[in-house]
Amino acid sequence: MHLWAEGNLMLVTGTIWFSLISLWNMALIMSLEDILSLASWKRSVPWGLSLLPVVFWWVAFVLEMVKLFQGGSWQDSVQEIFFAYVLWLNIPLASASSLYIVLLPMLTDDLSPSIDN
Repeated sequence: MHLWAEGNLMLVTGTIWFSLISLWNMALIMSLEDILSLASWKRSVPWGLSLLPVVFWWVAFVLEMVKLFQGGSWQDSVQEIFFAYVLWLNIPLASASSLYIVLLPMLTDDLSPSIDN
């Protein structure tokens, strides 16, 4: 556990999710049959899980901007420095997850309402 990020759980899980969702993104962009032939729910579950880091990042970013525009600083306390650091570290994760959120409905029909007759 001490080989990557000295066992920091947030960094380790973020790296695993970033790697996984990046592979799914590449598979969707390249239209790999192995991914496209999976059941719809197997592609939709990662889409739903991708919402978590994206929503977290955008809410945190908006809160940080509101605080800065109200005259605050990201250096006022240890908690605010940590918050800004976590926000910075999550940029790649939020970007890759956002890409998957956009690509899945564009390249598949997974999130379209199905009409059964």
